[in-house]
Amino acid sequence: MKPFLFTAHFPFGGSGGMAIGMQESLGDFAGVSGELEVLGSIDNDPLACQDFEAFTGVRATCGDLRIMTPEQIRTSAQGRYPDIIALSPPCKGLSGLLSEKQASSKKYRAMNRLVIIGVKRCLQAFKEQLPKFVLLENVPRITSKRGEKLLKAVSGLLKHWGYAVTGGTHDCGELGGLAQHRRRYLLIARHQEQVPVFVYQPPKRPVRPVRDVLEFLPLPDDKRGGPHHRMPRLKWITWLRLALIRAGGDWRDLPSELRIVSKSRPNLYGVAEWNQPTSTVTGSASVSGSNGVAAVADERAKDLAGRTPFNNVYRVTRWDETAGAVTAGGSPSSSGVSVADPRLGHTPRAGALYLVPWDEPAPTVTTSERVNHAGGAAATCDPRLAHAPRRGAWRIVRMEEPAPTVTGADGVGRSQAFGVADTRLSESSNRHQSKMRVEDFGEPAHTVTGSDRVGSGAPSVADPRLSCSPRSGTLGIIPWESPAGTICGSADVHQGSAAVADERVIDLAARPDPWPLIIALDGTVHRPLTTLELAMLQDFPFSMRDGSVFHLAGKSDSKARERIGNAVPPGAGRAIGEAILPSLIASAEGYTFTLGSTPIWVDGTEIAWTPVHLMAAGGHC
Repeated sequence: MKPFLFTAHFPFGGSGGMAIGMQESLGDFAGVSGELEVLGSIDNDPLACQDFEAFTGVRATCGDLRIMTPEQIRTSAQGRYPDIIALSPPCKGLSGLLSEKQASSKKYRAMNRLVIIGVKRCLQAFKEQLPKFVLLENVPRITSKRGEKLLKAVSGLLKHWGYAVTGGTHDCGELGGLAQHRRRYLLIARHQEQVPVFVYQPPKRPVRPVRDVLEFLPLPDDKRGGPHHRMPRLKWITWLRLALIRAGGDWRDLPSELRIVSKSRPNLYGVAEWNQPTSTVTGSASVSGSNGVAAVADERAKDLAGRTPFNNVYRVTRWDETAGAVTAGGSPSSSGVSVADPRLGHTPRAGALYLVPWDEPAPTVTTSERVNHAGGAAATCDPRLAHAPRRGAWRIVRMEEPAPTVTGADGVGRSQAFGVADTRLSESSNRHQSKMRVEDFGEPAHTVTGSDRVGSGAPSVADPRLSCSPRSGTLGIIPWESPAGTICGSADVHQGSAAVADERVIDLAARPDPWPLIIALDGTVHRPLTTLELAMLQDFPFSMRDGSVFHLAGKSDSKARERIGNAVPPGAGRAIGEAILPSLIASAEGYTFTLGSTPIWVDGTEIAWTPVHLMAAGGHC
């Protein structure tokens, strides 16, 4: 049987994230399959419209939905009546990153009104054949005080037109099996007369680690990654901060002197762990942005260190292996290789380091006293050292026991000579007291003796005045812009100002190029994510429809990142489409009720509304 073909239209379509996913979605019910066709989109950003067309192959209308006529809206949908309308209005005014004062400004209040204006305009344009589903996707904070009235107004308007409305939040990462967690709000309005069958939740998929996405991409600055795979050029101080932050942490891991006091939101300078999913990908173009994690602890340090021009740096070739290519590098740190030479620099002469077997005659006796001398001074393998000492050697006699036979030996290690465990030392008349003694500075000294050795009873003192005794300038640091003190003959920094605060060592405000390879304590490279990597974490395709590498319209990376962060991940759009298709197919086949293995979409209770909300929404339309 030929599959059902349903249609979808995307006001506020942006770069086409949800459209890409719905275009790929497939559904079936009772052996009957269905697909979704994208009719077009509307957006006031010309670059976003170019992106939409490049990804979907469908025309995008560039215009302001607020002033478009119903005819123009229908034209943007190819003059057809879509089965699904999916809106994702701008959400900056509802973001928690804005203060209450900013959010209440005229600019952001007008932006928030696009939620109700967009739904109202579309219903007016397609009132002769209403869409079977209306989807409203936005930030979770739309349910807060700032967006509550708008949400209730939209719900009232949709119910007036015969829709059953539910809404709630979900994790796009769990919907699409992404490598990021991304909480979003979704309102689903189902036209009850046209679609009596419920929509059930899609199954939750495991959220993947960032490694699963990034390890298959070329390394940053590799031309195979396209124009958006350039490593951001950060300041030195930012590179240092990233290296000091643990994987999975943020600015709160930094020493106080490296923190940004004026910005204290979580995720500032956040570093994503290689084996964990990242947090929400946002439109921020800076790793220091307070609204998202844009750096990763890349475990491919060896690969990064092996890339040109770092290949073979400090390489040591085995003596029995073939050398690498000979380059113009004249030092080990400039790709010149070293060798593990077993020849010791010269061949030792015969007899050097020679050991004479115990039962063989010695070689010629020379005047050398060194066993490793070239003259051949020899050593012998004396087997007697392994023999057990004679009885009584090194013998210690208990104080309370009789001694064994006294012999003529004059050493404790010879024959029967022995030592005794004398217990009287603690009872002696102070002969052994005060050795190495340190007197308390605030207490009287013990008896002064004629000894001048601290190990023979001469006491020492814990003098607290040492902090006053070093000469002026000891351990001194010369400011970079100040003259030095008197130059003395000592090269010891303890003897005077012999150190300088050199401002040229690292210019913390500089943006090094090429970027520095700093290996963090965990053995990984903590580096910012490229624009391409952020897009891949958002589940955008690596290849465009024309076969070229992923790229967005325009030349600004910051604008590209903003559009990536604003997009609905295609994987989430695909999951939403595949959840709706069975309901559309079943309703088209004449079913009025079906059972599902998952809860009814979406989590949350039905939104309440009153005639007051309906009037605020302009329900008369």
